[in-house]
Amino acid sequence: RDREWWTNELDLLGKCDHPHISRLYEYYRGGAQVSQVAEICPGKSLAIFSKTERGSLSEVVFGLLIRQALSAIAHVHGHGYCHLELTADDFHLSRLYHSKFAPLQDISLKLVNL
Repeated sequence: RDREWWTNELDLLGKCDHPHISRLYEYYRGGAQVSQVAEICPGKSLAIFSKTERGSLSEVVFGLLIRQALSAIAHVHGHGYCHLELTADDFHLSRLYHSKFAPLQDISLKLVNL
């Protein structure tokens, strides 16, 4: 059952072409194992970032990240899927974020777990 669930998730991720969803390039099934080639998001998860960088996000940046997250969720819903346990661990900063003075174009959030 886990393999079927995982295959369905990978199929969905392969259909999601959105700037705020981590891109799945390929996946391979071999025996009991599934390997995937996916976009790298070098930044921290939003959960870790919020604990370690508390207070470093301006309201403007936070609003931008929320808008990006909601856009990704709406895209998944548009494919007829629903995320059952969406948490801050499911989102990663796709670029390294150093301070609240970073340019807005350098800040992007990616949904990494569907």
